[in-house]
Amino acid sequence: MNKVVIFDRDGVINELVQHGAQLTAPYNLSELRYLPRIVDAVKIIKNLGFLTFIATNQPNLTLCQLSAINNSIKRKLELDEVYSAVNQASEEYKPEIGMFKKIIDNHKVDPSKSYVLGDSWKDIVPGHKTGFTTIFIGENYSFPQEYGHIQPNYICPSAYQASLLIRNLTDYNFKEKSREYFI
Repeated sequence: MNKVVIFDRDGVINELVQHGAQLTAPYNLSELRYLPRIVDAVKIIKNLGFLTFIATNQPNLTLCQLSAINNSIKRKLELDEVYSAVNQASEEYKPEIGMFKKIIDNHKVDPSKSYVLGDSWKDIVPGHKTGFTTIFIGENYSFPQEYGHIQPNYICPSAYQASLLIRNLTDYNFKEKSREYFI
C-alpha cells in the first residue's frame, strides 16, 4: 500500500488572486504565483517516500485554462498527479469524497499513513471521512455548523511547515516501530 500527501491547490500551493471583490484561483498562467517554500515542501515529502497529488475544485475555469495551470504546477513540483473537479454537483467536488476515493483506488493508498493539506473545511472534511490525517493550512479554521464535529488533526501556517510536521511524525513513527521491534 502506498502513502500519499494530497494537497489542495489554491491557497496551499499557489497564491489566491484578487478578481473584483473576491480572492479566487488564478485564471491563467500569468496569474500563477507559488507560495513561499512550496518546492521545498514537496521535496521533503517526496524524500519521505510519499506520492504527491493535488485534489482541487475548479468551477470557474475553462478546461484549457485548467489544464495549462495544472500541467505547469505538476511539472514544476514534480507531482504524481493532479485531480480537478469542475462540476459542483459532482460526487468528486469537495467536500464530497469522490476525488479522494479515486486517488485511494487508483494508487492503492493506505489513508492511515497518508495526509491531506488544505486551507478550507472542504479539504478537511473529505480527508477525515476517508481516513487521512488532516492538516489545515492557515491560522483560523472555520466551518459550517453541520461539520463542527470534524476538526483538522493539525494546523500549520504553510505547506512548508506542514512538510516539516509530516517529517517529524514520520520519523517518530519509524522510531517507535523500531524501538518496539528491538525490545
